[in-house]
Amino acid sequence: MKAQLRNVCLLLLTTLIFQQSYSQDGRKVRLGLQINPNLGWLSPDNDGYSREGLKVGIQYGIVGDFRLFGDENYSFSTGFLISHLGAAMSYPDAYQTVLGNYVSAETETNYELRYIDIPLALKLRTSEIGYMYYWGIFGAEVGWNIKAKGDFKTTYGNYEDTDDGEDVSSAIQSFRSDLIVGGGFEYNISGKTRIVVGLVYHNGLTNIVGGKAYLVDNGETVIENGAPVEDKDRRNRLNYLALHLGVMF
Repeated sequence: MKAQLRNVCLLLLTTLIFQQSYSQDGRKVRLGLQINPNLGWLSPDNDGYSREGLKVGIQYGIVGDFRLFGDENYSFSTGFLISHLGAAMSYPDAYQTVLGNYVSAETETNYELRYIDIPLALKLRTSEIGYMYYWGIFGAEVGWNIKAKGDFKTTYGNYEDTDDGEDVSSAIQSFRSDLIVGGGFEYNISGKTRIVVGLVYHNGLTNIVGGKAYLVDNGETVIENGAPVEDKDRRNRLNYLALHLGVMF
């Protein structure tokens, strides 16, 4: 994972240096800073798994637009972003009692996830309309998990067990990819400096949680021979809606 991330970062840095040295005056590249508040949620596909509300997160970093076809209205948009994303779900589980046997249970999980994200998208921008430029974006975003914590509440019968702030890095997939689509506007405030505002939807394409789900019957985990029965791999995609706020120079 580290080698893959290093290669992508080196490629972006090389492209940035080349574009900057190739022509500063031709505006073949525009750099900026962004901070993107977001609302995230999980889309679980396993039996009995449910999404539990929306979680607030934040994304921030440096972005760059590289002109395509010699036309300022078309650009390749990328960057280097740190993303703090949240998601929650509930699912049928199994709990091992002090006697060593397993019982059917229900677990609620609240994830706090941190990623290094790199967008790879096509941005279409209008010409200036009264100090305003309108844009749309479509493409992908790839991310590498660098930290993951989870709060768990497991309920079985009349009992409840909680575990807060647990490191769940081993259960979270190291790589994530999204389809991104959105739009917004830029406002020219002085010279080449523009304020950027937009709304971008991130549709998760890959599973973020590893491991197996348990076999479920009538909403409860199936217990056989004193142990839960494993079913299919967990399938949980992370989606989020981000408000893009930034400055392009």
